[in-house]
Amino acid sequence: QDRLACNYWRERCLASMRWFLLAASSIVLSWWVGRSLARGRRRKLRVHFLKKGHGGKSMVGWTPTDQHLHAICRKLSSDVLVTSGEDLPRNAVDVLVAAFPTRDQLLQVKDSIRALLVPFAGFPPPTRLLLKELGMSSKLVVCNLHHNAPMTAELAVALCLAASKQIFEADRKLRQHDWSSRGIPCEGVPDPLPMLLLQGKVALVVGYGEVGQRVARIMSAFGMEVLATRASLSRVARDKHAVVHPPADLLSLLPRANVVFLCVPLTSGTSKMLGRKELAMLPKGSVLVNVSRGEVVDEDALFEALSQRENLFAAGIDTWYNYPATSKDTQSTPVSTRNDFSKLTNLVMSPHRGGAVGLEETESARLSAIAEALNLAADRSDVRAMPCRVDVERGY
Repeated sequence: QDRLACNYWRERCLASMRWFLLAASSIVLSWWVGRSLARGRRRKLRVHFLKKGHGGKSMVGWTPTDQHLHAICRKLSSDVLVTSGEDLPRNAVDVLVAAFPTRDQLLQVKDSIRALLVPFAGFPPPTRLLLKELGMSSKLVVCNLHHNAPMTAELAVALCLAASKQIFEADRKLRQHDWSSRGIPCEGVPDPLPMLLLQGKVALVVGYGEVGQRVARIMSAFGMEVLATRASLSRVARDKHAVVHPPADLLSLLPRANVVFLCVPLTSGTSKMLGRKELAMLPKGSVLVNVSRGEVVDEDALFEALSQRENLFAAGIDTWYNYPATSKDTQSTPVSTRNDFSKLTNLVMSPHRGGAVGLEETESARLSAIAEALNLAADRSDVRAMPCRVDVERGY
């Protein structure tokens, strides 16, 4: 009897499992069929890549080549329909991939466009003003990319080290067979180049976003105390690598900062964020690193501070005040039309390389980030699914 009872319950269990598997299979099949039918019914996401920058100048922003477009299309789902060129399909674009669309171009797609995808970090102020002027800022989803954050952070740290250790000035002297920078005191030899020890000092990261957080992790590993500011904070917060303050605390933080990293976007609130007053608040022997935008620091104030060498010991600058207009000007354009920064020996100059434009790894990351954003929007039938949203009112 016990054996009969055991067999009975075993058969019951097997029957239940069969019914469960059959029901589960039916549910999965129904979901798959429904999803397939829905995908077949819904309209494809219409994406247009605008070629060249504002006014047709390819030096402005990022210009997708045919090779770029082919690489992106290979990564896109079948739900994304791609067009490209300077002429836009009138009112037949859902997502415009561009940084500097003109007024006429935006008007051509004003009734259909749902999102603007800026194919690099930041949000160009002229584009922001144009969207607001055309009344498109409230209805339009604007996104950008953070694909180059690792490269930008690495360059920021490299500029910090080069400036604080006076590497390039020591290199220049040694190429002339001058060893005085070594530091060994010798009679009749000029004083050695001073250097700043980073360990135990304070680093201030202004702008605690994708780039700033990476900088904080690296400087923390150097044994520095890391402070930071973040626009979205209203009170002090702490994470593993930094004590993060609201922007209103900046003036109280500057006198403590031996190294200042500028990693903020350019907005009306960050334009000339550091002027004569702010630079004068830095402690003696401080270093400034700018990988954000040149206009974040007042140009004349920066030149004076570096020339006088009272508080500011050195600087590493990647972003400037004057840029080449076309490719023909790349070997003849000064970084400023007002001040000769090239004569400053305590300044490490970098020609806006933080974005690593053209580097194979960075460009591959850019293309993947664009494709990922578009696939998310298409898969969910919602452009709001794209990452890296930008607040048009705030400008970042």
